[in-house]
Amino acid sequence: MFIGHYGVSFAAKSGDRSVPLWVLFIAVQLLDVAWAPFVLLGIEKVRIVPGFTATNPLDLYYMPYTHSLVAALLWSAAAFAVYRLVAPAKRAWSALLVGTAVFSHWVLDLVVHRPDLPLYDNTAKVGLGLWNFPALALGLEAVLLFGGMWLYFRSGAARRTAFVVLGLIMLGVQVYVFFGPPPPSGKAAAVTALVAYAVFALVIRMLERPPRLRQATAVSALLVTVCAVGGCVAGTGLHPAIDAPTHFLIRGPDGRAVEPTPGEGCRTPMIDPRDGAPLILIRSAGGQGDYQVPVARYGVRKGELLRLDCATGNVLGIVRR
Repeated sequence: MFIGHYGVSFAAKSGDRSVPLWVLFIAVQLLDVAWAPFVLLGIEKVRIVPGFTATNPLDLYYMPYTHSLVAALLWSAAAFAVYRLVAPAKRAWSALLVGTAVFSHWVLDLVVHRPDLPLYDNTAKVGLGLWNFPALALGLEAVLLFGGMWLYFRSGAARRTAFVVLGLIMLGVQVYVFFGPPPPSGKAAAVTALVAYAVFALVIRMLERPPRLRQATAVSALLVTVCAVGGCVAGTGLHPAIDAPTHFLIRGPDGRAVEPTPGEGCRTPMIDPRDGAPLILIRSAGGQGDYQVPVARYGVRKGELLRLDCATGNVLGIVRR
């Protein structure tokens, strides 16, 4: 789940006006805010598998320190303690609200994730799998976001038009995340998520500031988010392949095509299992390989290469040479 988490922020704000919205925006995404640097440091693991679910390609196969039930409870308790310590009013109710907002992330993730949320360590994984039903998943995200916003408006919030516009932009970002091209790598997905969380928190803080300061800053920050999620900052130019097999094979010692072996790096050639056509490795990095194929095959144009996950042979997309 992505924008639906922010609905909890708005609902929580309606229950305690003393807690800044930007704090609640960070709280509801805190598990993912921690997940991103853990992925970048190799502490937790994710891989890109196009078609893994109907709405995103993230195979979140190892994240016990941020997304297990035990970890979520510990992060929530830590958020309660920190907010109780540093908040000006030091109210137990406000700190409890922040801690509950943190834990809400795991509860909502349980609804949409496939069974990749461990109860403890990396075992006993759960998830109801709503991501495999795109219309329902997107509808839930929208209902949670705008439902929480409605509760916030009922509490007497001003600047309603600005918040609705922000909500519509967030919904557009969610649609792109669901139906746009996959990220080039797990680490790229982590960086993009971290940028989006920071920018949305900055935007909401600007909307709570005096009118002269907030408009220009909020618009600029939103443009940064749209670019980061859409790929214009990273400049990867990754776009989907056409009519490619679900995954490619490698040539075994006896000359026959066999499944890739994780940990062996990028092999050449990779073999199309349908007709035996070879793909020649041009470059590799981070467990991904860019392969040369004839122009027009798989939708590859002149000056482009086909990018594969070398451990699985899965197609990640097409990139510029």
